[in-house]
Amino acid sequence: MDDAQFSQLLDYFSFSWAGYRKVRKGVKKRITRHIQELEYRTIDDYIELLDNDRQLKSDCERLLTVPISRFFRDRKLWETLPEKILPLFFDKESLNVWSAGCSGGEEVYSFKIAWKMITEKYHHLPLLNMTASDLNPENLDRAQKGVYQPSSLKEMDTAMGDRFFVKGPTRKSLAVKSYLKKGITWETFNLLYDQPPPKAYDIIFLRNNILTYAAKDLRRAGFKNVVSALADPGILIIGVKERLPEGVTGFGSVELPYVFKKTSKK
Repeated sequence: MDDAQFSQLLDYFSFSWAGYRKVRKGVKKRITRHIQELEYRTIDDYIELLDNDRQLKSDCERLLTVPISRFFRDRKLWETLPEKILPLFFDKESLNVWSAGCSGGEEVYSFKIAWKMITEKYHHLPLLNMTASDLNPENLDRAQKGVYQPSSLKEMDTAMGDRFFVKGPTRKSLAVKSYLKKGITWETFNLLYDQPPPKAYDIIFLRNNILTYAAKDLRRAGFKNVVSALADPGILIIGVKERLPEGVTGFGSVELPYVFKKTSKK
């Protein structure tokens, strides 16, 4: 599959070439394999098939997901979160958090580790309820197992790694300690089309997925869908290099340029 064919497929899904440009090599390999398995030769025939088979279209969309993550990705965020952001919710009975597009679970467990450390510093904290969703069931399966390679922990110091991980089932692999897996609801969820519960979450992580990979109009629609589940007031966290869709109002940045507080019902 060449770049022109890949671009044609992205256009079909209303996905962004700019978002995929740097990661397209691996994605193209997955799509090419899928086309070959179906015994199709041209991208036009493949797209026609997707247009007439909802399941195959969903399969292709999952193949287009980019599961790149690591623990405590964007270190400044994780330094700011416990000191400046989470205290905003300390007087609540419960804290509802959604990792929207959780990939392999690194973000989810990073939050659970951060929360564990907070509970040792403060008393009478809210009960944490965490939801982790992803379009790809394979990502969710990997996340629930909680097994990782050392490279995923490169932003953690050795002491923290020793404290929250044990030896994994394979050589050199590491597994999160079992208590970190408790209190997480795992869901297969399409951020663009599936309807989330309204105003259910105090904090939503929406990092490095639809705001990067969806094209302009779809990005705006997907964003509106996701933030409909954000409480008012609530905190939205996006990727360091991402921006809110053009024309979005009702959000003001808090502490960091990629952390936003919902300021109205817009």
